[in-house]
Amino acid sequence: MTLCGFPLDHETAAQALVEPARRMGADYSSDALDVLIDASHGYPYFLQEYGASIWDLAASSTFTVSDAKAAIEVGQAQLDAGFYPGRWDRATGTERRYTIAMAALTDPEPMTRAIADHLETTLSSVSGIRDELIKKRMIYSPERGRVAFTVPGMSEYIRRQTDTQSPGQTGQPRHAGP
Repeated sequence: MTLCGFPLDHETAAQALVEPARRMGADYSSDALDVLIDASHGYPYFLQEYGASIWDLAASSTFTVSDAKAAIEVGQAQLDAGFYPGRWDRATGTERRYTIAMAALTDPEPMTRAIADHLETTLSSVSGIRDELIKKRMIYSPERGRVAFTVPGMSEYIRRQTDTQSPGQTGQPRHAGP
């Protein structure tokens, strides 16, 4: 579950893509639909990005798996250019180091102690950072002692944009623009 815009279940996500397409005389193969829904994690904004991209890319009015994969690539580039940086840019350098440590861990809901260990610091020294990130709605606590990003794919974005190997770095994104 994400906090920032609850994910849609598979059936509702499918309706969000299929109904507008059918009104415009197009349709999805069931496999193409599944690929898009899986990639979006049911997150409405991602469905919109991928849905818009497939319209721009598809050669015919029946959208295929190949169309869906191409739409995901284009949609992901759009998300990387605007959606994720909009969140990333709100974080201070200290908050970025915390999220970089989160992204470096393989657990999608890492223990806050593991993040502190990765940063080579104490749990109490990062609790204020955690609280600020929660207030900014960048992360949430799915259960006591754990945190997760509020939007799917944020961890992957951070790994694509930063050097997750050095916890002491400022965590500046590799991209030049917003």
